[in-house]
Amino acid sequence: MEKEMKVIIATVTLLLLTLLVVPINILAVVAGPQVSTTVFVDPLTIEGIMIGENVTVNINVSNVTDLYGWQAGITFNPDVLNCTGYYEGEFLERGADPELGTIWLNQTPPWDDTEGIVYFHGCCILGPVSGVSGSGQLGYLTFEVVGTGVSDLHLTDVILCDSKTERIPHEVVDSFTVSWGEVDFSVETISNLTGIWGESSSGLFNHTFSQPEKEISFDVITPYDNCYNVTIPAELLSGDLTILIDNVSKDYILTQNATHTSLYFTNSHSTHNIKIKGTTAIPEFPSFIILPLFMIATLLATIVYRRKHSLQR
Repeated sequence: MEKEMKVIIATVTLLLLTLLVVPINILAVVAGPQVSTTVFVDPLTIEGIMIGENVTVNINVSNVTDLYGWQAGITFNPDVLNCTGYYEGEFLERGADPELGTIWLNQTPPWDDTEGIVYFHGCCILGPVSGVSGSGQLGYLTFEVVGTGVSDLHLTDVILCDSKTERIPHEVVDSFTVSWGEVDFSVETISNLTGIWGESSSGLFNHTFSQPEKEISFDVITPYDNCYNVTIPAELLSGDLTILIDNVSKDYILTQNATHTSLYFTNSHSTHNIKIKGTTAIPEFPSFIILPLFMIATLLATIVYRRKHSLQR
């Protein structure tokens, strides 16, 4: 029996070492269709940084024309991050009058580290000048890492306006991370969510993934009718997909490739819950671990069987 136990220990050790060296591919996010103006944070997700370290997050704009003023807020995971600052970026300063400059709009309080909310701040050029065109940094935030895990950064209350105080149509990039085993899957949403001056909240909130239910769920708050393009890794959720808005089925346009599926759909204003349900989802155990577990179970069953019969003799 002692010899058999040594065999078991050696076999299990070898299998565990095998699992440690199995290469794991992190799936890249397939971006949705691009429009002329896009607002996004860089990075979209913070993870793998030591507790106590400080990180900087940029709020960027791409391909904008005549930008005169903007506002935006952010939500984050308070178990991982604490906000330490929110500052004006360099973009609007390019076109500001040297004597008048810009005005930075603060909130009181500026953020809530218990709830994981940075309330919308904003910036506006002063004086009768044209807005700024191009791409660059609208603002930036600093965070202190206070815990381990993943923190996605979700933009809220985004508004862009031109020198005529008219709204600039734009798309907001959002990412939701599903950590499964040793793999992080990114679900990307591109929408035209727009806030209201001086009010909150608009954006995407409360993202969840349920493997037993085979669904992704999130809440949306918006004062205007909107459209969305949600890109999902096929390994995470696939099959016959259904979109439910407040538990009512919604039509969508489907595009897909070998690794990702994108769903485009529209939604009315107000507050809604959106669910994307599939018929297949990532298994509870990663595929590379199922065979070793089966081998271990078979080996243990064989040992128990032999021991039982040796005792009966």
